[in-house]
Amino acid sequence: MLLLQFRLQTNYLRLEVYFQTLNVRVESEEAKYSFDSAFAALGGSLSLYLGIAIIMCFELLELGYEIVVAVMWSQGKPISRA
Repeated sequence: MLLLQFRLQTNYLRLEVYFQTLNVRVESEEAKYSFDSAFAALGGSLSLYLGIAIIMCFELLELGYEIVVAVMWSQGKPISRA
């Protein structure tokens, strides 16, 4: 017990903390988007990408048609182009 008391007396630190001022700064956060506006923005972006994807599919179909026409034309088979 005496050893414990001696260690506490020799290794004890007293720390006093004082505030420089008593002013308080309050910070708050607000959502930039509500749930409805975020959902609407997501829907708008998805519809844009879906439109681009559909146009790309039609472009690929047209490219495939042009390749078939070019191959058949090179083989000497006349093809009426629409």
